[in-house]
Amino acid sequence: MENVVTNCLDDPDIAGIACTGRDVTARVEAQEELRRQALRDELTGLANRTLLSDRIDQALTRAARTGNSPVAVIFADLDQFKLINDSWGHAAGDRLLMQVARRLTEAARDADTVARFGGDEFVVVCEDTDQPSAQGVAEQLQKALADPFDLDGRRAYVRASMGIAVSPPHSAPDLLRFADAAMYAAKAGGPGRLQLFDMTLAEDAADRLTLGNDLRDALARDELALHFQPVVELATGVPVGLEAIARWSHPIRGQMSPQRFVEVAETGGLASALNRWALHRARRDAGLLRSLMPALPRIAVNISVRHLVDADLEADVLSAVSGDELAPHELVLEITESALMENADQTRELLERLRTRGIKTAIDDFGTGYSSLAHLNRLPVATLKIDRSFIRHITVDADSLAITASIIELARSMGLSTVAEGVETIEQLTLLQTLGCWAAQGFLWSPALAPEALAQLINRLPDRRFDVRLAETSG
Repeated sequence: MENVVTNCLDDPDIAGIACTGRDVTARVEAQEELRRQALRDELTGLANRTLLSDRIDQALTRAARTGNSPVAVIFADLDQFKLINDSWGHAAGDRLLMQVARRLTEAARDADTVARFGGDEFVVVCEDTDQPSAQGVAEQLQKALADPFDLDGRRAYVRASMGIAVSPPHSAPDLLRFADAAMYAAKAGGPGRLQLFDMTLAEDAADRLTLGNDLRDALARDELALHFQPVVELATGVPVGLEAIARWSHPIRGQMSPQRFVEVAETGGLASALNRWALHRARRDAGLLRSLMPALPRIAVNISVRHLVDADLEADVLSAVSGDELAPHELVLEITESALMENADQTRELLERLRTRGIKTAIDDFGTGYSSLAHLNRLPVATLKIDRSFIRHITVDADSLAITASIIELARSMGLSTVAEGVETIEQLTLLQTLGCWAAQGFLWSPALAPEALAQLINRLPDRRFDVRLAETSG
């Protein structure tokens, strides 16, 4: 109720105090709803970013007054949430988020704040909690997510990668940022992991940001280059392929590791741009190689999982083979096993369309992912590339030898060719020839070279063939 009291004692007609009242319930409820919407996540009812930041600030202020009350922030990101969204629709994804929010709230302690940070990311703030205690809370949160979720009769199993940061620092943004960095480190190690923050993670995150900005500029200025490693047919020594590998000479840091800047591209939203650059640089370099060599082997370009789901990928690939420099049958797309399985149906349709144009596909790093034979049999793939981790130990480790032999036999039964990666010794070569591997690449023949250097190397070979004779064995 809203009451108004008016002094009318001096009014001869009233000579008293007038009181009026009215029902303002609707207005108060509307104000409360606006306040709630400003501080609460609309879908889950959890604290939103604004309220989360305020709660962390308050907790840090109380901790500073007591002098010895650390504040812990647990940053959680759901694993495979996108797969559920893509497979069963956003309505199912929303129902999952609501159930996750309820389980996290029930698993957290009464004094903890549970917030939805955005998308499938959640944050739990714990006062008076050191690292061991925070790790115990995080483990309880993960246990709460272990049972299956019921999404309209369909079961879904969801895990969360979690990062933990404990104050100091003495600011909410830093504590959140550090917990976020720890979460990404946990996710990089595999689903459902916990990671405690340390300063090396913050330094790495800052370095990724700086390097990502430098990479964006380098791509815009076409400052990267492609080097090519020959793929050699083991029966003849003929170069039957060239794997294109990006090289970046940073103006300050010098030659960058491809693994490092590709990782930066993947996490920084530059994967599609890097792949797009590689496809079109491969087209240009193919024209140069064609003018320097009597025959152009197929050129293989690696495609990241991020670009694989990009709507522009098909157009980018077709653009790369639209001129005279590189024909469709001269291009191979190399895609990792795990990337192929992440969006199997969509990927199969795309690769099938490209295959009708003459563009082949190879599965890179085969044996390290999680593909099933059923999916593999449905994919329009021409080649399996055996991961170098198996080839490295093939002469001394029985398991590596057995896995390699199994992959070669599997490929043979499915009508696929096999390429071994990372061959460095004659003994490895001999075993691969004995097992019936079709081709291989590695330092035994050549590292990745710039186009001109590669052409000179191949043109100097007798009959332009590498020596792939079996190693001599003593009785």
